[in-house]
Amino acid sequence: KSIVLFDFWSGEAVKNNRPKTSKKKFEFKDCLLTKKSIGEITEKDLVKVDIDIKLQKKNEIYSDKETHYIRFYFLDYLEKFLSKIGYEVIFIDTRKIRQIMNSKSNWEAMCLIRNNGKN
Repeated sequence: KSIVLFDFWSGEAVKNNRPKTSKKKFEFKDCLLTKKSIGEITEKDLVKVDIDIKLQKKNEIYSDKETHYIRFYFLDYLEKFLSKIGYEVIFIDTRKIRQIMNSKSNWEAMCLIRNNGKN
């Protein structure tokens, strides 16, 4: 038997507090780092996040772009799905992980499962 701990985004929280555009600036010494994130729900359970990062140091600017796709799960569906494929859900938590990660978001969740020997 095996035990698996994983984190995920809670579908209920994502639907109630939809992704949006955010911009953060960080200054240190002679550098300015700007991070702009644009999030949108692209499918029924998928968030696309475009990230634009710029680092300005004196007269030089470095920039990078990336895209992340993050799937989110509704708790009741996740529990039924995991059970169907042979896992026992030991717990699903939507509060403790936010404390661990010091998160202001309510999207984070974690799940501990055990293989019940059927797969």
